Amino acid sequence: MYNRFFVTVNGKSVACLIGEADIREIDKMVIRSEGTTEIDDISLFNFVEDRTNKHTPYSSVLLINEDFNDVLPMQGWQSLDYDDSAWKQVTLPSSHGGLREKEESYYLRKKIHLADFERAVLKLETIDPGGEVWINGQPVAVINNRHPYDLDVTEYLQRNQENLIAVRVKPYKADHRMLHSPSDPYIGWFLGRATLILTNRCMIKDVFAYTGSLDGAARQVNRIFLQYSGVYAFEGSVEVNYYPWFPVEGEKVATMKQNIEIRPSVDNEIVLEMPVDNPVLWSPESPSLYRVEVILRDKEGREIDDYMLTTGIRTISQKDGNLYVNNRPEILKGAQILGSRYPVETMSKNYKCVSDETIAKDLMMIKEMNGNLLRLHVHAEKDTTDGINDPRYAEYADQLGVYLLWQTAAWIREGEAWNVDFEGYPKFMRQVCNHPSIVMWEASNHPNRFKLHDISDSHDFVTRVYRTLSAVDTSRLISPTSFWQHMHYGNYDGSLDKEGNPIVPNPVLMEKLMTRGSQDAYTGYGAKWTALRKAPNKWAASCLAANDKAYFNFEHEESAAQPNWTLAEKEPWFKVQSYEWEYEKGSIGRLLDASEWRISQAFQAFAAWESMKKQILIGYDGFSWCSLESGSNMFTYQKPLIDPFGIPKLAYYANQSVFQPIWAGSSNVDVVYGPADHISPVLFNLGQPKTVDLTIELKNDKGKRIDRKIFKNIQVAGGRTVVNLDGFRFKTVPDGYYFLVYTVKEQNPPYRYKE
Repeated sequence: MYNRFFVTVNGKSVACLIGEADIREIDKMVIRSEGTTEIDDISLFNFVEDRTNKHTPYSSVLLINEDFNDVLPMQGWQSLDYDDSAWKQVTLPSSHGGLREKEESYYLRKKIHLADFERAVLKLETIDPGGEVWINGQPVAVINNRHPYDLDVTEYLQRNQENLIAVRVKPYKADHRMLHSPSDPYIGWFLGRATLILTNRCMIKDVFAYTGSLDGAARQVNRIFLQYSGVYAFEGSVEVNYYPWFPVEGEKVATMKQNIEIRPSVDNEIVLEMPVDNPVLWSPESPSLYRVEVILRDKEGREIDDYMLTTGIRTISQKDGNLYVNNRPEILKGAQILGSRYPVETMSKNYKCVSDETIAKDLMMIKEMNGNLLRLHVHAEKDTTDGINDPRYAEYADQLGVYLLWQTAAWIREGEAWNVDFEGYPKFMRQVCNHPSIVMWEASNHPNRFKLHDISDSHDFVTRVYRTLSAVDTSRLISPTSFWQHMHYGNYDGSLDKEGNPIVPNPVLMEKLMTRGSQDAYTGYGAKWTALRKAPNKWAASCLAANDKAYFNFEHEESAAQPNWTLAEKEPWFKVQSYEWEYEKGSIGRLLDASEWRISQAFQAFAAWESMKKQILIGYDGFSWCSLESGSNMFTYQKPLIDPFGIPKLAYYANQSVFQPIWAGSSNVDVVYGPADHISPVLFNLGQPKTVDLTIELKNDKGKRIDRKIFKNIQVAGGRTVVNLDGFRFKTVPDGYYFLVYTVKEQNPPYRYKE
């Protein structure tokens, strides 16, 4: 057993001291250098093992933390004349936290020179978990939640001179830590992006644009929210214009104007429906976006305010048991993120507020996997409201072409379902509702106390979620929970309880936007292979047999897979096995040790392919693997598709295979073939009709082809299609291990070119 001490200098780990088992402490540290060495900061972490805690097998302890900076006086930090010349420049959103900054408030200041204006509104994405806003030394707001805020700050700002906006973000500590969170409970507190809007007394407060229907032209619904701080009603007009924006900007393609009367002191909603002819639709394959311009004019025609947003033209629906995007069958294919990022020293600080580069990398890893879905699943607490509502994910996903399952910061992980922040959820929705990448609202992960109460608890929760969310948005699917089996319902329409007894169904379950799903792991948690043979489970079978709404596997983990240990020799989790290691006895038959990490990855990939292949064939409409990136459980959570260093495991490539638009394989999950068994080939296609040839090769463990079967001119229909081919047997071959290689070749594929 080793004791490990890690030294971090200037934010980079530069030393790993590995002592014998009898070395228990280091009493000094000496830094030697030739020439001139500049050290901006230095820290020393000790990682204390606790093998009795399988979820957190070691904890971070900070021994040295020195940034060599003078301690600055904070007296008057919110006043304009305070000397902030020694403060660091940051770009919002910006976080503070972790052991190095535990219990410290985060102070931010911004000076801005303003000309004349009638009205000023400070828009705050979030102050997480809360804090204070000051302007020119005066307190504007004390905030005690993560909600977005629009603060009318007109009376606090000075015209034609310099002003100061100052914010204090209060520190945060996770008090109800979930099992996957880091040992460092000081999860980063942060200020989201802030925008100061200078406008007229009559202003456009918000705009929500979405596609009502597609029938040749797109019917665009524009909900415009206006506000007037005057005394008498305001008369004027509002105009809406659509322009192509991404990937190429273009001239105006649609416009509509309407005269309006705005009542004072209250929010006014104006709904304008307008056609957009020959629309270029948003999809993962072609993430085309429009710029929507809204102009407010007074009755003399003078422009007094405007509002810009970007959105895509696309629809989402479910019918005949399938998911449809733009009236075409679709499958959501991807993974979720948990927020745990390498290295361990900064994981807590950056847990909920990562860099732009990290967001882009997450989305690009999904695209490289042939995926089209990222599920937002970032949380550190288990029983209380805790999530993220970071609009940057939606902004980037809009342009990269990735669907999002959206959680919001009103979301809870487990416990009592009623801890969902029903007041905040609509506010978070309005902040991101113009992004076409968001296809579903998810109110909770797996609250697990429904069965401690009677059936009314499930009924009331589902109803409350639906009414709260649909009041804001009727263009996306809604799932009250991602683990429907925790609720009382035993079948698709809720006419039976979990014991099979008849109950009066809740009509909300059948609302147009309500979908279905759960967290189905047929080869995970030590399951024997027979569990996959018997799939689907009873709940999923009921939903699939209804052939009505779509059905999603909101979170699945087929099995754990060890990382490449040679990359982690200097890490505190080196050769620390997963808390789920024992499951291998059930699924594999024995425990795999650290030297067998390759076999571990191979089994995970094999299980992933067979399980997801079967789920697609029986009608599943979406998948989210838990999770995309490693890092949870202090980097010992081994189910993720990518290791802590960003290197894909084999299961990443298994997902890549099953996520192709067309593939072939066996229609069953057999892994052993006897003398009387037949190969039963099946083709799956999602998209345009095509004609293909299929070659199935039998190869030995040296890669030599033993036999092959060729199917020519297979006509594959468009949409979502399964083609079962005639079974066959290869010629007699000796007992042994073999590979079946399926190759699909499209005849006369569409001609593609690149300009």
